[in-house]
Order: sequence, then structure tokens, then C-alpha cells
Amino acid sequence: MKSIQYIDRDSGEIRTETVAGWAALKWLHRTGIGKLVLESLVKQRFVSFLYGLWMGSSFSRRQIRGFIESLNIDMDEALIPENGFASFNDFFARKLKPEARLICDDNDLCCMPADGRVHAIQTIRDEDVFVIKGVQFSLREFLRDDTLVSRYRNGSLVIVRLCPSDYHRFHFPLDGTPGPSRRVGGYYYSVNPLAIEYKPDLFSRNERQICEIQTAMGFVCLVEVGATLVGRIVQTYIPGKPVYKGQEKGYFEFGASTVVVLFEPNQIELDEDLVANTYKGYETLCKMGGSLGKLRA
Repeated sequence: MKSIQYIDRDSGEIRTETVAGWAALKWLHRTGIGKLVLESLVKQRFVSFLYGLWMGSSFSRRQIRGFIESLNIDMDEALIPENGFASFNDFFARKLKPEARLICDDNDLCCMPADGRVHAIQTIRDEDVFVIKGVQFSLREFLRDDTLVSRYRNGSLVIVRLCPSDYHRFHFPLDGTPGPSRRVGGYYYSVNPLAIEYKPDLFSRNERQICEIQTAMGFVCLVEVGATLVGRIVQTYIPGKPVYKGQEKGYFEFGASTVVVLFEPNQIELDEDLVANTYKGYETLCKMGGSLGKLRA
């Protein structure tokens, strides 16, 4: 893979992704020594934890300016503290101005839970293991819960891949009452497409947190997946307390990450452009709050 291309939803144009740490990713996944370092050290939880401590220290602030410039991050939409960001993680998990993201206000529409590059599958086939553009996916291995597997088999699936340059808070896609988040322990492989070539089943190997939302249409499952150097997945909602569409659920500390949304069968009609682009082999760059699909009566 020489480049990662995606479709910008706003413009409809095919664009090429700027990958943070591209040279390091290639070394880790395509050389013998790199793979040894990846398997023995980089994927381990304690490495991401220690790196997270550094990124949470005041010393890490000096990395912010270069990061913004190298990835061309739009800071005009960010809420910047009066005294600046206290650490790199403070910047990385930055909040946005209220007007920076518009939540689709139609009651029948489900909204995008995060900024990121989207794969959308209208119907998950009944096979235990299936492939989405190179990603090997098993509901049983991913969810580790027979009740959930039965509930979402033949349902709809959306994968939102966040890059380091993205806004890293995630939100509820519709109104409802969320349950607690259940942690499934795992490793911290990169979720970049280059890494997926090396570990196609990485979503079932990585650290993740699983939460179901009880909605008027039934259950919806939200799963946050960690990745290389993600210090923490932080939940900011209160389990059992009703939430509204677009309300913040939590955030990722440093590192690229993924949000997965599962719908029960016949619960939603995913937006046609997202499904069509996935079929063509492209991710679609979307903004949090935009339309994900229309709920079925």
C-alpha cells in the first residue's frame, strides 16, 4: 500500500490521507526487526500506559505546535483554554466550539458518533467471520457475549476510524438510556490500514469498551476500540441516565482509535453514499453529528 485514499463526504472528492508516523508504521509492519519490536513491546498495554503518562505531563506541551502544523489541524473550531493546553493529551482530547458540529435534527435520523473515516455495512451476513475491505471481523470474538452476538447478527455495522489529526471525543448517535461500559482486555495494535494488512483481525485483538443503549427502536451497541499509544479510553457519561443524540459519551487520549456501531436487524437504513463508497473500497470522511442513516418505523 503506497497511500490511503478516502472520499471526503462534503466535497465528494477522493483524497489522500496524511499519516502520522508513516515511516515508523512501515518499519514496524514490514521489517523483521520491526515486527519483533511490535509483538514484544509496542502492542503491550503498559507501553501505551507509560506513553500516556508522558503525554499527560506538562513537558509534552512542546509537541503540540509541530503536531498541528504537520497534520494541518484546524484549530479555529477548537475551544482553547485561556492559559493554553496543560499537556499534549489536553490538546488531543480538546473540545470544539458548539457551532463547529451540527447535529442532524430530524428525529428519524441517527447521527455520526465521531469524526473519522467510515465503513458502512447495511446487513451483516450470517457467517461467524466476514471481511470488510481487508478487516477480518467476527462478532463472537469482537463482542465476547453470546446474547449480543444473537442480537446483532444480520444487523447493520458502522466502523468509524479516527486518525491522530481528528477530533477525539465520541458521542451518542441517538436518544436513549445507556448501560455501563464493559471492558474487553486486549492489545494496542495500530488501526491504520497498513496495520490491518498485517493483522486483519486486530479489532478482536485490541482493547475495547462495549456499551448498549436502550432506544425507542430497540438496542444499539457502541464499541470504542483502542490502538497503538492510546493512553486511555475515558467515559464521561452516567450509565442509566437518559442521553440525547449528539451528547458526549467520552474521549480517547493520544493515539488513533476506532468507534464501532452495531444495529439490530431492520433497525436502520444506512445512508446510501456510505454503503456505496464502502462497496467501492473507500472509506468516507465524515463529521460527528452528520447523518448516519434513517431509523425504520
